[in-house]
Amino acid sequence: MIVVATKFSHKIGYGHVFRCINIIERFGKKNCLLLINKKNKIQNFLNKINFKVVNYKKKDWEDEILKKFAIKIWINDRLNTSKSHVKKLMNNSIFTVSLDDDGKAKNKYNLNISQNINIQNYKNKNIINKRKLLILKKVKKKNIILRKKLRKIMITFGGSDTYSMTNKVLKKLHKTEYNINVYYGPGYRNKIKFKLNKNFNHIKKIKDLEKEMVKYDLLICGGGVTPINAASQGLPSLVVACEKHEIKTAKYLNKLGTSKYLGFRKLVKKDLELSKINLKKMSNNCLKNFNNNGAANFVNFILKKYNEQR
Repeated sequence: MIVVATKFSHKIGYGHVFRCINIIERFGKKNCLLLINKKNKIQNFLNKINFKVVNYKKKDWEDEILKKFAIKIWINDRLNTSKSHVKKLMNNSIFTVSLDDDGKAKNKYNLNISQNINIQNYKNKNIINKRKLLILKKVKKKNIILRKKLRKIMITFGGSDTYSMTNKVLKKLHKTEYNINVYYGPGYRNKIKFKLNKNFNHIKKIKDLEKEMVKYDLLICGGGVTPINAASQGLPSLVVACEKHEIKTAKYLNKLGTSKYLGFRKLVKKDLELSKINLKKMSNNCLKNFNNNGAANFVNFILKKYNEQR
């Protein structure tokens, strides 16, 4: 059994849980158990996935799971875990993996693998920083294409859009002649504005956002994993950093030429200057810098390291 533990909320977003579902799909649903802090609003994404809702704040919450299952590998995508938690897993002969753990246990795991794209900024040598290990959503080869002309634009700010960036972007674009489809995640709470613009189409309840990307020539989004998933398909992006750690990610992507950085929780430019974008050049940079096999590489890397230590 492989355990994948994560959490989500309106504030921290839904990216971690969707990433973990991606991991489980690569390992095989029958081989995994997903641990989450709650299940409301994501049940539609848990089809045929073994999952358990746990209270991470409860003392010794792991004990019930350790007694019930024969666990070989435990993956934490919770950012901040305790030394005692990791020690307990290792005392049960479990191979431990963390994604970007920045807590007290960050040096205690068998593997601590970076998913932050600003990989050159890590000072901790124990964190494995490899672009090829980014957990990206796999799509069909025919959906990985070079964009040449701007016609359709996709807008999405994750599962919850904590800072209402969707409305801020639409305000800038309310007079645009480009066709724009706006995607809203399961945790979206803000009032949807600018509904009357004939070029705006508002979409909810999309189960696989990455499969939708093939329809578009440009993406406007936050600075998490979404613009990286898009880049692996040849889709350039305009990025607004919604959390502080996303600033480095957005600037890194801007440097690679796959994205344009627009600002932190606001749009620093009066005009998004869509007509000035060199779409073909940006799309070429996307295809050059990212591939669509990251999730498979990630899983194979973990299995290799696990088998080496047995």
